[in-house]
Amino acid sequence: TLSLLVVLVAMACGGVAPSKPELTDPKAIIAAAATEAAAAQGVHVDASVDGRLTLDLLGGGSGGGPVDLTGTTAAADLELRGGDARVTFAIASAIRGELLTVDGVAYLKTTLSGPQYQVQEGFPTIPPNAIPAALNTLLDILEEPGLEPVKEADVDCAAGTCYRVSLALTMADLAELGMELPAGLPAELGEASVDLTVDVSRETHRLSGLEAVVTQADGEALTLVATFSKWDEPVTVEAPPADEVAPAG
Repeated sequence: TLSLLVVLVAMACGGVAPSKPELTDPKAIIAAAATEAAAAQGVHVDASVDGRLTLDLLGGGSGGGPVDLTGTTAAADLELRGGDARVTFAIASAIRGELLTVDGVAYLKTTLSGPQYQVQEGFPTIPPNAIPAALNTLLDILEEPGLEPVKEADVDCAAGTCYRVSLALTMADLAELGMELPAGLPAELGEASVDLTVDVSRETHRLSGLEAVVTQADGEALTLVATFSKWDEPVTVEAPPADEVAPAG
C-alpha cells in the first residue's frame, strides 16, 4: 500500500527508526541491556550517594562507626572496550579529585594531594566492558533460587520511558556467589539488605538508571543512584602531560 511504501522510504532515509521489541520478562530486560552495553563504544555515568555507611576505619575487621557520605558524587566518561576512563568526584563534599585511567595506568589527583597527578601503582582500574560484565553478573545472580526479579510499572526516566526491574537481596546472597566485601568494611555489613532497581529504555534497551539502597543491621541506610547517558559516543582519554605528573616516590 501507499502508506507502507511511505514508511519504508522514511526508514531508509533515517526518518523512522525501527522500534525494539516489547519485553515483559525482567531477566530478558536485563539481558537486553547487557547486549546493548557490550556493543557500545562508550558511556557517561553520573552517580551520587546519600546516607551513612558503617566503616571500620582502623581496619580491625569488625565494629566501626557510621560515616556520612551524603554529598558524594562522581561523573565518569568510560571507554568501554579498552577500559580507559575519566572520573571527577567529590567525597562527602570534602575531598574533590580526578582519576584518569589510560592503558591500565591510573593517574589520581585530589584536593589533599595537590595539583599534580600521582601514578597509582596497583590501583584498581576499570576493566574493559565493565558495565556489560556487571549486568551479566546480575543475570547470574538472578539464576539463584529464591532471588526473583520483579518487572514494575514503566517509569519516566532520563531516556524517556523505561522498564523498571526490582530485586531484593542480601549481602550474604552476594557472598555465596563469591563476591567478598571490600577491605575496610566491617563483617557486620554481610547482614545488610540491598534493594536494587534497574531502569532500561523501552526505545533503545539501553541501561538508563540504577538505584541501590543498602540497609545495614544497625539501621543505617545508604542510597546509590546512577544515571547512564551518551551511549555509544566515542570516549578518548589521554594521559596527563609529564609536567603535570608528580615524580615517582
